[in-house]
Amino acid sequence: MSEDVVGIFDADGNQLLPEGRPIKAEVKLTAKVMEHPLESGASVADHKVTLPIELDVTLVVVDEATRDAYRKLRDVFNQKETVTVQTRADVYESMTIEAMPHDETADAIGALPIVVKFREVVFVETQFQPLPAK
Repeated sequence: MSEDVVGIFDADGNQLLPEGRPIKAEVKLTAKVMEHPLESGASVADHKVTLPIELDVTLVVVDEATRDAYRKLRDVFNQKETVTVQTRADVYESMTIEAMPHDETADAIGALPIVVKFREVVFVETQFQPLPAK
């Protein structure tokens, strides 16, 4: 019996697509380095901003489970739920589905490859305070 190395889990810890076979996971940890030009023509970097984590997970779903699996993914996408993605290297929480493109070709009869693009999200709760009277 095979065991998945990559898994997508809902808020309750249930595997979202047990019928899907993850065949590839691309993790993008990136940052933006702030550079400023000097009068001499050189530049100095003084700050780094870490960008949200992005993941591209390629899944293959076999024919009899294709519609159900696609509907589950589409429901998570439409409901704006966050999921947890586990890879061999790490666990990425608070991920949302940013895109889920797929190609339906005659070459892949019997299977549907789907590339699910995840992006880390951080929800902030806005707080309001009344201003004092002038």
